[in-house]
Amino acid sequence: MAAQMPVTVSSFPPPPPFYKEDGYENRPPPPPISGTFSMFGRLYTTEDILPTLADQQRQQLFPDDPNLSYKDELKKLNRSVVHSIVELLDILTKSPAKYKEKVEDIELLFLNMHHLLNSLRPHQARSNVISMLQAQIDRRRQLCLQIDESIRDSEKLIKEAHAAAMFPDDTSSATDPMDI
Repeated sequence: MAAQMPVTVSSFPPPPPFYKEDGYENRPPPPPISGTFSMFGRLYTTEDILPTLADQQRQQLFPDDPNLSYKDELKKLNRSVVHSIVELLDILTKSPAKYKEKVEDIELLFLNMHHLLNSLRPHQARSNVISMLQAQIDRRRQLCLQIDESIRDSEKLIKEAHAAAMFPDDTSSATDPMDI
């Protein structure tokens, strides 16, 4: 039985022959899309904006204040959700047919909470980038300290080797066969 040659398998196979023949590799990439575009029958925009609740035909339950305390507003909405759920349970025990209005109120409260949380996403992204960059800086500083320590150790060894070469020990004369 003959030994089989190992089969070479590539994780990324080469491009098909027509790729090189048609000159696809020499074409520049298309410019990035800006503005609006259509995909799967829906219009999308490249601008990163958070639509307001009014744009979504929903009622906004928190004030439109630039100095809004998100923490306080989220606490208020959370308390309202808990209260509404307790009321929903009360309605379901007394008259189950009237639950729809309370469910719609709870849905509106959750949509407002979701909108407030989504408006904090840019801040969260900036914080994540800052923490990642700080971790990179700390790691590079640690590597620089390790390199400095290695340089100091190397310089010490070089000085010791240089001193040993300049002033050899007299131990070699004791083992000299001519001295016996």
